[in-house]
Amino acid sequence: MKRRYESAFTLVEMAFVLLIIGLLAKTAIGPLAQIQEHSKRQQAERELQRVREVIFSHLVAYGALPCPMSSSSSTASVTNGYAGNNEASAIRVCSVSTGYVPASALGLAGSINADGALIDPWGREYRYTVSLSNNTDEGSAALPDWTTAGEAANVGIHHLSSDITLCNVSNGTDCAGRAIRADQIAFVVLSVASDDSSLGLQAENLDNDNYFVVTDESVIVGAEFDDLLVWGSAADVMYWMLRMGWLP
Repeated sequence: MKRRYESAFTLVEMAFVLLIIGLLAKTAIGPLAQIQEHSKRQQAERELQRVREVIFSHLVAYGALPCPMSSSSSTASVTNGYAGNNEASAIRVCSVSTGYVPASALGLAGSINADGALIDPWGREYRYTVSLSNNTDEGSAALPDWTTAGEAANVGIHHLSSDITLCNVSNGTDCAGRAIRADQIAFVVLSVASDDSSLGLQAENLDNDNYFVVTDESVIVGAEFDDLLVWGSAADVMYWMLRMGWLP
């Protein structure tokens, strides 16, 4: 009888220990997930800055901003973002203003999918939007000013403008007044981060227009936001074009 009692008591002790271990493991999961998420955000921030630098390097080398890679929903394939390429004159016209970062074409290192698009730490393509503004009174009416080599010089520095706007908040279609954080933006690079939904404020960054929300990370219902963005203003682009002689 005594031996049977001791055996039962030992099983109870083991069950109690296992319960404590389970509780401790459950408690640790939350902080561990937070640490992993923070590490991914730091990595994405570094990669976004690198993409921004490489876009300016392309600008310095070729006198124009690179085109986004375009995605076809029907084939799920990615193209180089150029259309109507005239090989004789080497004129390239971007087919889309919003797509993905063409990592292979730009010589970017990192996680790259089979089509050459740069992948963020959450396994999604970095999104890239470039202004296809086109001054129809100066230069060529058929060529976007920022993405066509030589066109900015034909248009002239005083006639160049951009149509991308950064917002603190958005009404769903645009932003105005105090909601405008900055305008005259030439390009934006974006990671949708962990939450790739269209909930809250981040919905504006997924509707493929030229308005983007930039604000603090938020989990407030109705104002969710965890996107990460970098950008280049028209002034930034003109500075480098002037410095490298692409603008007279």
